[in-house]
Parts: sequence; structure tokens; C-alpha cells
Amino acid sequence: MAIAKPMGSSNKRVRIVYAIATVETSLLILLIFMQPVYTRLVGGIWDRYGSLLKWTLSLDVHVLFAIPFLLLLILQFILGFIQKPGQVSNRIHRRLGLFILLYTPVFLAITIWNVSVRVPYLLLQLTFYFVIIYIVFFLIRGYRAIKNKDYLKHMDSMLGAFVLSGIAATARLVYPLYILIYGHIPISAIWLISTAIFLYTKLFLIYALAGRLKQNILVWLMQAVPIFLIYVVLPWPPN
Repeated sequence: MAIAKPMGSSNKRVRIVYAIATVETSLLILLIFMQPVYTRLVGGIWDRYGSLLKWTLSLDVHVLFAIPFLLLLILQFILGFIQKPGQVSNRIHRRLGLFILLYTPVFLAITIWNVSVRVPYLLLQLTFYFVIIYIVFFLIRGYRAIKNKDYLKHMDSMLGAFVLSGIAATARLVYPLYILIYGHIPISAIWLISTAIFLYTKLFLIYALAGRLKQNILVWLMQAVPIFLIYVVLPWPPN
């Protein structure tokens, strides 16, 4: 994010809704992954509620980059939401935004490596890659928006990228529902596609509550429709 112009009363709604969405996504990521990270730090093993995880090198590197990345993003959102013209926080916000812009490709490359090593099925991998591509799209859109001094569009895009970045945590949240509907069956792409649909429904509601749906509906449709179509053509029920 770069420096934003003063927000009027009509745009205060955008800040409030986006701030709540940012806190919710941050808490979800932290709560889902705090336990296995803790077991790794204290016990030396990756233990997710009794399930020992393999290929720990990719996880170690991913978490090593993910924790500071998440904290930087949270700080960046806070600076973006509270800043006013002339404040020192504006300069910090701009410089931190540039650092995050350079940091993001490295983190995404590590994420792709982690997915390719840990996710056993190509279709599951492709689902993650789909979402990563859409995250990159939002980041590019946000960068172009700030260059054009379209600050609300910049906020829309950064919020979209951040919400989608929670796909792994959201997948853990959706999994009990997946089991409830289909029973204890092998993991399939339906699970991750269902997660992606959940995320895009969430993003739709966030934009609607913020009064920014009209400005983002074409981008939302461009990303969400392929996800829904993939969901329709996948094997049903999952096997």
C-alpha cells in the first residue's frame, strides 16, 4: 500500500469493514497454524493435532518466511487504515509497501515449492496454483491502482489478495463440513474447490458490506466463475 488520501465519512465504512475482514483473516491463519508451529518449536516435530507431518524442510522454510510476512502485512494494513496526511506513518507505509512488493514473489515461490512437495495430487496442486495466480492478479491490480492514485481500488485489491492468501487455513476450517457431507473419504479436489468457493463468497460479502461490490464485481466474476465451473465438472461425489 502507498499513501492514501483522507477518508470521508462515506469511505469510513470501507475502512471499518476491511479492518474487520483483515482481523478475521489474520486470526484464522494464526489460530489454525499456531498449534503445529508450536509443536515444531517446542518438540521438534510437525504435529497437527496428533497427525505427524512429513517433508518438514519445505514446511520449515515456508513458516520461516510466512510468520514475518503475515506480521508485516498486518502492520501494513494497520498503517493504511490509521494514516492521515503528513504523518510519519505514511512514509513507513510507502517503504514497507515497497519491501512487501519485493518480498511477495519470494514467498509465493516458496509456497509453490511447498505445495508441489506436500500436496500429492496434481488437481489439488492446480487448485492452489489457481488461487496463487489470482493473488498475484490482485497484487498487480493494487500496484497499478496506487500508481494511478486510486486509493480505494488499491485497498480493494490488497484486501482481496489477503483474503485469498488464507486458503490453507480456510481449507482446515471447511474440512469438518466436508467430512460431514461426504464422510471419511480420500481427499479430493472438491475439498479445495469448495474452499475456494467459500473464500469468494466471503469476498463477495465483504465487498457488498463495504459498498464496493459494484467497483469489483467484474474482477470477482472473472475469478469466481472459473472456480464454480471447475466445481461443476469435477467428479461428483468426490472419490
